[in-house]
Amino acid sequence: MRRLRTPLMLLTALGMATPACLSRPIETVEPHTTTTVNLTLPQSRVDKIDLLLVVDDSGSMGDKQQILAAAVPDLVDSLVNPPCLDADGQIVAEPAQPLEACPAESRREFEPVLDIHIGIISTSLGSKNDDNCNNDLAHLPVSTPTEPAQDTFENKGFLVWSPEAEAATAGRYTTAQALNDDLAQMVTGVGQDGCGFEHVLESWYRFLVEPDPYATIDRVDNKNVPEGTDDELLAQRAGFLRADSLVAVVMLSDENDCSFRADGYGYWTGNAGIMSLKARKECATEPNDPCCAPCGYEPEACPTDPTCGDDIPDENLLRNLTCFDQKRRFGIDFRYPVERYIDGLTKVKISDRHGQVVDNPLLVAPDGTVRSEDRVFLSGIVGVPWQTIARDSSDLREGFQDARELAENGTWAKILGDPDANVPPADPHMVESIYPREGIAGTGGAVWEDPINGHEYDVQVSKPEGQPRPSGDLQYACIFDLPEPFDCQDSSCDCGNPEHSQNNPLCQAPDQSYGSMQYRAKAYPGLRQLSVLEGIGTQGIVGSICPAQVVDAASPDYGYRPAIQALIERLKEQLEPPCLSRSLSPATNGQVACIVVEGRELPDGDSCDCDYAAARVPVAAEHQSAVSDAKASLIGEASEISCFCEIEQLADEQLATCKNSLDDDPQLNGEPVDGWCYVDPDVVDGGNDQLVAHCPATKKQTIRFVGEGEPVNDALMFITCHQSS
Repeated sequence: MRRLRTPLMLLTALGMATPACLSRPIETVEPHTTTTVNLTLPQSRVDKIDLLLVVDDSGSMGDKQQILAAAVPDLVDSLVNPPCLDADGQIVAEPAQPLEACPAESRREFEPVLDIHIGIISTSLGSKNDDNCNNDLAHLPVSTPTEPAQDTFENKGFLVWSPEAEAATAGRYTTAQALNDDLAQMVTGVGQDGCGFEHVLESWYRFLVEPDPYATIDRVDNKNVPEGTDDELLAQRAGFLRADSLVAVVMLSDENDCSFRADGYGYWTGNAGIMSLKARKECATEPNDPCCAPCGYEPEACPTDPTCGDDIPDENLLRNLTCFDQKRRFGIDFRYPVERYIDGLTKVKISDRHGQVVDNPLLVAPDGTVRSEDRVFLSGIVGVPWQTIARDSSDLREGFQDARELAENGTWAKILGDPDANVPPADPHMVESIYPREGIAGTGGAVWEDPINGHEYDVQVSKPEGQPRPSGDLQYACIFDLPEPFDCQDSSCDCGNPEHSQNNPLCQAPDQSYGSMQYRAKAYPGLRQLSVLEGIGTQGIVGSICPAQVVDAASPDYGYRPAIQALIERLKEQLEPPCLSRSLSPATNGQVACIVVEGRELPDGDSCDCDYAAARVPVAAEHQSAVSDAKASLIGEASEISCFCEIEQLADEQLATCKNSLDDDPQLNGEPVDGWCYVDPDVVDGGNDQLVAHCPATKKQTIRFVGEGEPVNDALMFITCHQSS
């Protein structure tokens, strides 16, 4: 049996085969007509969140980890202690604690989340055959040689927010301040000693999605073969991931994803191997050409390539460039396709490492409970100029564009192009290149001549006569001023090598000179992360790892506050009570001509009855067409629901109580009120405007479920409205 954990509200017209969008309020019209509200909304309140932070632990991440740690209170406080709003949606109070009541005539923006799991993993999954590259196996918690792991809940590797607990214990928090302090310490405790091949995508996929994560990788016939099962990871996943939670993943990385495959010819991904490869000539102009392959691996019907006898290009020999433009340079891409990660966030069925189609562990719990994909969010704080993705390119205080704006404004083409067709991003800052790019100030530029990345610089690729081979680098997507410059002379940071710092905008002093002082930090184009964020549509949230400023901590554009705020704004759509985009027309008694049918799946052998909760009755004979519509709907078919009951619409004094009381569980004369009502303060006796204070100005109406009328878990809500003369 498969159960859909998240109840959904589907509004359809009784007896109407083809639903149509509602363009006006439902009312009686001559002759007999039916008007349809066609809308799907989440209906059960989110009361659990599982939050996973994926933090890049490579050598350039120290400054970014500090900035993320400073943003942690914004994230935590917004979820656990939302403000109180008045009827106009304005903040009137910010309670000190999540369990504190709001002042009279106000209510919380949304109900505080009182149950949160928070875990942190690194991006280090090794390079499969490189002993110098850490492999944390996506395990919780992250620890370094200098920073021991933070105490966690029951030693399970994650922290728990539980303000209703009798007392705080190790890893379990009853006050937001203590949680903020320890979580910030965990973020910076990830360190910067991790693998430079950042598995940003594969790390969270392995922890949350991979059905059978490998335990080890062995070499068989010159191929990598994953072996065994990582039981420790599966145990951590089982403790962290709840079947009925909202899941949010936040990625922080200043480089493009480099998620190498764990199988096949992944053995090329070490210090040797890949550096001995070069691509056939077809790859240079068309990586999708069927003849594009590594030299020595001639595809069928492809001519011999005389250029394969030439020397391997210097750029292929630089370890720092291993993950850059692999198909063009090597004739093969050793990384997992981004579709793997899009599917992992959106599809109930995926393939395990043996090619078998199985349930997706992120969306299907061991007991068969299904998490709808609209309760899974992925946020990326990655290498992309904030100016390109901001609502106002000159003022980040207006926030980042959301997924709809990114699509409607053509921003995806600017920052991503079309990777499948090898069309580069329109914004040259987002083009991966070792050479200066057109449209950006050149290598002789002044400090901040280009307002996004300073200017291009001379990347050392070829080996100078008598000198050690350079490490290689890419041009930057964006840079930002550090709060305090520091001297790299005795360290491995960006300005420690005189050859590397020459013309490097990170190392350019106010007087235009270059030296070992590092004034700025950088990020490279995060193209693969962005491809996944575009692929999951409205479940993706994009932010820039290059902050607008890190000086004024009180400003909305400080550090990663805009990125965290973009995530919070998206999550609030699930946390707030749902708002209707169209109004209904109540009758004189205050009721609307709608029925609510709750559909559930039943365990094998169980019979359908409607006394499992108050306010339920069998579906009346005259309403059976609503059941037929429900069964015919795609949602109904997908969830295999078989038991239908009506939830009763409230009437008289109970209706008035539902429409006006601000209590979560309203009562009338000491007795609970169980059922549902339509709230629309714009009509006479339509209800308390506080109940829709969170709604946009054009959507100030909602269907409110109270008491036992609240939809139960494992159910779908079919709301059918039918008014005709």
